[in-house]
Amino acid sequence: MKILFSVLKYKLITNESINIGILFHNLDTDQRVFETISKWSRLKSFDDEIDIKYFRIMLDGIKEEIQSNLFTDTVEFYMKEYVKRFYNEMRFSEIYEDYTEDFIEFIEYNKKNFLRYDYEKKDRPNKTEQISYMKRLMKAKEIEYSVKNPLGTHQETIKYDYIVGEYAFKFFSFENKNLDILIHTAKAWAYTAEEMKDRYKTIFVYDVDINTNKFNTIIDILSKPAYKLLKFDDTLDFILDKYNAKKRIF
Repeated sequence: MKILFSVLKYKLITNESINIGILFHNLDTDQRVFETISKWSRLKSFDDEIDIKYFRIMLDGIKEEIQSNLFTDTVEFYMKEYVKRFYNEMRFSEIYEDYTEDFIEFIEYNKKNFLRYDYEKKDRPNKTEQISYMKRLMKAKEIEYSVKNPLGTHQETIKYDYIVGEYAFKFFSFENKNLDILIHTAKAWAYTAEEMKDRYKTIFVYDVDINTNKFNTIIDILSKPAYKLLKFDDTLDFILDKYNAKKRIF
């Protein structure tokens, strides 16, 4: 089965965002599913001015519209057109695609990656699983990537997680980690990014924001030599944007 899906984000004027739902469309069966977060306290912490009760009613309305027979009986559902309606505080990500034999299992798998904070820590994907997930989505989109380990200026092996064209990605996981150790790791990678800048545009990806001085120190260290810092949730949109721009040129 071929599945299209897009992540619904709630975005502040500061450009910070939080994932609040995922829209799935099974192209083989025309089944449409809209899943939302269930831990609303996290959204309230993200924006303490939001009216959660009203917001939930609004999302329930979206779910009812998407999953109703209206599109089946009268109008064909096109995700690309539907997501264009949302362009203010709520907006959908790029449309991703993948294949599965089990639609229900597929939904759960993607929820764990994009709505990860709805799950207990032990059930959330780890760093390796998140990187693997990103590679899977790139493969489904036929985006070429490399996992080669280029040599540095001193002939040492540079272990990027994956390389897409001129962009080299390195993932940092901060959740439940010792930030003192990560400060030293960040310094090493900052040095590497600076050395490699003539060959690759290094992009540092991270999983979660943490409200501590040590976290801010790490972000400051990484941001100076990096081409870009990205949250994990925004990585594929960045890659797709560059990929689509390249296709338009040719």
